[in-house]
Amino acid sequence: MINHINKIFFIGFHKTGTSAYHNLMSQHFRSVHDCEWPKNSRDLSDTELLAKFKSIDCFTDGYPEECDFKRLDLLFPGSKFILNDRSMKTWLYSRIKWVNRRPNGSIPNGRTSQEYHSNSNKKDVIRN
Repeated sequence: MINHINKIFFIGFHKTGTSAYHNLMSQHFRSVHDCEWPKNSRDLSDTELLAKFKSIDCFTDGYPEECDFKRLDLLFPGSKFILNDRSMKTWLYSRIKWVNRRPNGSIPNGRTSQEYHSNSNKKDVIRN
């Protein structure tokens, strides 16, 4: 029996290996690494979503709270959903390092960047 996988969705916040997974997957599959696909899973009609996602095998990056995983599971049966995880401490260090190497406002959907750069109390931002 052949086990067909329709799509692969990596679930996880930025700085949990999403770029590494994209680089690996794009060697063998059609992979997309952007912040739009989770929003598309909520905002597009079924017909639009099926058409837009038709030619893509693997999805990485994006904010998990913006994604409708139940809907994706219904529209793309047999898909795999892989959870990316990282310890809180190493994730925070990596995230702050990532935010600090970019100028203010240069990150698409950069909620962490905007909050970090606009708040003088960096400890509060990290705690949040």
